[in-house]
This record gives sequence, structure tokens and C-alpha cells, in this order.
Amino acid sequence: EVVESMSSNYTIGFGKFVDKVTVPQTDMRPSRLKEPWQNSDPPFSFKNVIPLTPNANHFTQELKKERISGNVDAPEGGFDAILQVAVCKENIGWRKQSTHLLVFSTESAFHYEVDGSNVLSGILTRNDEGCHLDSKGTYTDYILQDYPSIPTLVRLLGEQSVIPIFAVTNHSYSYYEKLSTYFPVSAIGRLQEDSSNIIELLRTAFENIRSKMEIRPERVHKTMKSKVSSLSTAMSSSDSSIFAVMPGKVEEFELHVKALDYIDKTHVCDYKEEQKGNLIVKPSTFTDALSLDATLLCDACSCELNAQVNSPKCNGHGDFVCGHCICKNDWKGEFCECDSSNKGEDTACRNPNDPSQTCSGRGECYCGLCHCVPSERHLERFEGKYCEYSSLLCPRFAGFICNGHGECFQEMCGCKEGWKGDSCECPISNATCIDANGGLCNGRGSCVCGRCECDPTDGSIDPACGPLRYTLGLCENIRTCVQCQAWNTGEKKGKNCNKCTNTFEFVEELKAAEVVTERCEFRDEEDDCTFYYTVEILPNSNQTYVQVLKKKDCPPGGFLWLIPLIIFLMLLLGLLLLLCWKYCACFRACCARLPCCAMLPCCAAGTKVGFKEDRYMLRQSNLTSLDTPMVRTNKPVGTDIVRWKVTDNVHREPAKRYQTTNPDDTILYNLSLRATRIFNGELRKPDSPEFNQLRLKVEENLNDAYKSVPGFQPLQKTKFRLQPHAGKR
Repeated sequence: EVVESMSSNYTIGFGKFVDKVTVPQTDMRPSRLKEPWQNSDPPFSFKNVIPLTPNANHFTQELKKERISGNVDAPEGGFDAILQVAVCKENIGWRKQSTHLLVFSTESAFHYEVDGSNVLSGILTRNDEGCHLDSKGTYTDYILQDYPSIPTLVRLLGEQSVIPIFAVTNHSYSYYEKLSTYFPVSAIGRLQEDSSNIIELLRTAFENIRSKMEIRPERVHKTMKSKVSSLSTAMSSSDSSIFAVMPGKVEEFELHVKALDYIDKTHVCDYKEEQKGNLIVKPSTFTDALSLDATLLCDACSCELNAQVNSPKCNGHGDFVCGHCICKNDWKGEFCECDSSNKGEDTACRNPNDPSQTCSGRGECYCGLCHCVPSERHLERFEGKYCEYSSLLCPRFAGFICNGHGECFQEMCGCKEGWKGDSCECPISNATCIDANGGLCNGRGSCVCGRCECDPTDGSIDPACGPLRYTLGLCENIRTCVQCQAWNTGEKKGKNCNKCTNTFEFVEELKAAEVVTERCEFRDEEDDCTFYYTVEILPNSNQTYVQVLKKKDCPPGGFLWLIPLIIFLMLLLGLLLLLCWKYCACFRACCARLPCCAMLPCCAAGTKVGFKEDRYMLRQSNLTSLDTPMVRTNKPVGTDIVRWKVTDNVHREPAKRYQTTNPDDTILYNLSLRATRIFNGELRKPDSPEFNQLRLKVEENLNDAYKSVPGFQPLQKTKFRLQPHAGKR
């Protein structure tokens, strides 16, 4: 559906991969080679299961038949699969005039070149980049050659115009995220563990690929360099060869090919046999390409043969050749307008403060003007009339030039908006001086260069000019004193209260938090009420002034009567539990025919339920399963007989449960009484743990079923006998 929404002419196929069938990648035990996991296919390297087909229904039906397989180590052999898909064009079914998309989905990392040549595998032969699929689409040379390298895959997928889309889980996402950066055009998406987002992932990837086009010259000769540019309004990405082109839009591009001057200090014209080359220019999503022949012009160009000697364009001091002036003798400049022999011009390029060098030794003098040369130091540039200024000598703050908030020009900082100062160290805003109450420096100072400068007589040390005691937790420090002084409660009530030095007064209403140093509230543990007070630091001192709200905030009363009621209910509950225990004890004694509680209804004579023999068959084979519903076979007069009805539900059609039994004579038991045991020699021994465990299980099942019969007697000391052929059929 995703592909159909973008194109009506498409083909779709499916292949699967695991890893090289050899150690250590694969478990080579015969049982694991046959079935590495339950209900899985034998291990393999790569299979082209469904070649590309336009029949989506056929693709869906064949895909439903596929099963998983498995390997041992965490990485997988996906690179072998990608290479075979790229080079086996006929086997896969690639069409020439179409966009080739390869969706690669996995939850594991990948093996790459030289992983096959480890100690155990010993596959030393390098991958030959050839197609090795047999008639069934299976990769045959997995054990004869190593995994391909990443550069090999990038090159082959580019040559075959195959665009990879990586749909991987979070476990291996980081590996493929880095891998995708090596491909000029690719896409990657994070696949959920249950693959529930695969449709949306593919839709996003397809739209992303369709919205951009990569045009890159290939097979460019080493003596040349090339570049592709757009002539239209298409916006290119950070990669100069990738353009944002929407489907159906016509774009125009230019190819620039330029000859290099030197290769490793050797002039390109000295490469006599390498002065011609052929370039291939193609979009990554197309198979068609433009072929260009390029030749180096090492002989004189036609414009050189038509040079204008002593041309007026060069002020008569040079020849005009191929569009620019070649100056003679001591003349220089773009149009040979400067006489280098004129000492006056040289003097104009010398700094009066340092006349020892022209242009301060950092540039060249042309026509009395300094042209500064680039510096060898990173990020340094020279400026000024005499190239006397360095961009690295601007004022610094915290190690950064212009504090990172300005531009350096002639060793002076030009600050960006919102900053000031010689090194742009001061923010214009007062945001960094706002105190906890929203004021400026707590009203005890001024904001200078983004910091509070506190009044010297205020005794403040907080960065926002807050008082000393405030910064140390003023509310908590005087809480116990306020409790004992105002309410005669708390830790210091009594004699210790005299040690409190602060003064307080009761008020009907407290001041607002904005006009006091601190507004406090605490719960009094003696009456569970909350009390409130404010603290102020007196000016020019560290003395505190406290105002306490007269009225505490106490929780509503009226719940004390619940305490005796709860105690009474707890005693009543204990009495009921004791009576229940006594009743149960009498019930057991009555059933044992002891003269304990004859008045209880359970002591009356009732129906006895037992059994003569139960045929409890054990399985000697996993193919045999037992279904054992319990049925009563006679009227509840005298001693009942309970038998087991055994049904072989493997070798014959099972009877419908309870179809022929009388509902009145049936013990309804909804749980299975099946004994899931496999017979072994230990069950022959009456004193073995297996024997005892099975006996206890049978007794537990029967007793649980008998609970539905009034007056049942628990089973004890169950015995078994061996039936030689039980369970074989």
C-alpha cells in the first residue's frame, strides 16, 4: 500500500539472511543444523525467496509460508546478502528503468571484512564481488570467501543504483545510523520490537528519498576535479552533490570540470599517458548516465596565442593574456598599475610606530596599500592599515575571545546585542540579579555587570544580597524559640526558653511575604495545629524581629469517640474468630465419631463416597494424553463407587464430555485431573521421592474433587500397582 501510493508501476520481492554456516557463527551440532530453534528452518547465509514481481497477492501468500532460522553469535551476515542483491541483477529481477530500493530490516549488528578470517572460521579469501546464487536463489560461496567491506558495498550499490533503507530496532540502531552516513542517499528508521511501525517507517523513508536527488560525477580522472551545481532554485543540502528536487519537477544542473595544477608536486602535464579521461554523471536514483570525454590542454591555449603585448588594459606595463595582465619588470597589481621600485609606495606601507617592516611583516605592499596575508595559526587573521592587528589579541573573558558574545575587529570587541564591556563580559539585562522574591538584589544593593554589588553596611553575603541568617535557614533556626515563647510548647519549653534572645509580638494579621525577610509556618506536634510567623532582619544589624499570628490553624475535632468503637470492634472480631475455630474443631471431632458436639448438623449420618480402584495411567510417550473426568455410577444409596473414565484423545475421536452421564449422578469438577508425568524407573520404588510426590498429587486431586459430595472422607495411604502396557497406546 505504501508503494502503491507513490507509483502504480512497481515490483516487490523478499529475501532473508542469517550468517555463514560455520563456526563460530553457527551451531554445527547435527540437531541444531537441522532445526536451530523450534519450528525453524536450517541455518543458511542468504536466500532470494521471492524475486521481484508485480503480483502483490503472490508476494503476500509466499511470504506467509516463511519461517525463521538462527545463528549463535550476535552479529549477522547481512553484508553478504546486500552484495548479492546488488550484483545479481537477473536473479533478483531489477529493472533497468526504475528506482531500486532495498529495505534492510534486522535487530542485530553486522559482520564485515576480516570477520570471516578469524581463528575458527579461517576464511581468508577476500570477497570477489561476484554473483553466486544457485537456481533456488541460495548464496553458495559463503564459506569460500570473506564478508564484503563497507567501501565495497557503498561502491557496488552506487554502481547498480540501489538505495538502502535500514529498518532496525533500538538495540542495533547506533551501528546502522553510522553505517547509513557512508551512503550518498539512504534512509534509516527505528523499528519497534513488534514491528508495529514498519508501515509508517517505510512511508517516511520513501518520501525522504523521493524528495532529494544526488548527482555525483563518477570515474573522475586523478588529474581533474569536478563539481555539480544547480541553475534553478533547488536548495542543496550540506553535501554539495545532493539537491532537494521534488518528483515531477524539471531542474537544470551544471557540471564544472577543472584540471589540477600539481599532483604530489608533479605538474599534471607531466603525466603524458593520463591526460584523457571519461566521466560518468548520473543521479543516484536513475540507471541512465551521461558519459563525457575530458582532455587536459597542456599545449598553449588559443587565448595564449592571441596575447596583447603591452596592452593598454595593463597600463602599457604588461601583456593581456587570457583575460588578465601579466606584468613586466617591477610593475605589479591587477592592471600593472603599481611600480614596486617606487620607494615612496613602500614607505606608505610601514607603520610609523614600527617602521622596521612593511605591512608589519604580515602582508604585501601594493601601490602603497597593505594586503594582509593569511596567518599560519588557526582562526587568526590580520587587520588594519598596516596589518598590525591580530584577531587573537582581542580582550578575553573566562578564556574566550570577547566572551563568545562579540566579534573581534582591530583588537577591539564589537559586542552582540544584549552584551557590553571591553570583553563583552557584562549582560545588559538584570535577570541574573533577581532575588528569590522577584526583587533586585533583595533591595540591599545594585546590579553591576550582571552581579549584585551589596551595600557595605547591610551585613549581606548572599550573591543576591540576602541576609546572612536568611541564607542559613532562618525559619528553622528560631522555630523552637517561637514555640516556647508564644505557645509554651516544643523542645525548649520551660527553663530552656529563657535562652532565646529574639523578641516577638502577637498580631492579628501577618505582613506580606514581599516586605519581610522570611514567612514561616510549622506544625506543633503537641496539638497537631499549624502556627505562622514572620521574621525580619533589623537594618544595620543582625537582630531579628518576629511577629506571630495569634490564632493557630487546627484540624477539626470530634473524632475521639471512634477510638473506643474501634477497640470494641477488634475485640468482637477476635471473639468471632475464636468461635469459628471452636466450631471447626467440633466438626472434625464429630466426623471422627467422638462425643464432642452432637448438636452440630455435620454429626448426622450421611452418604459415604469412596472408590474401589482408579486407573490413573502415566504417559510413557509425549504423544499420549489422558482426560479423566470423574463420574458417579449409581444412586446415592449405600456406598457409592467412583471410577475414572479414560479417553485416548490421540488415536481415536474423543467422546464428548458428560454426553451419556446422568447430570444428577455427575460430580461437577471444572479443573483438570490429568497427571502430566512420564513413567520412569523411580516410580517402581514405593520409597522414592517421585513415587511419594505422585501419590500426594493424586490424593490432592481426588480430595479436591470430592469436596462437592456431602460427608466425604479424605483419602489417605493411596497405593499403586504397575500396569505394564498402560499409556503406550
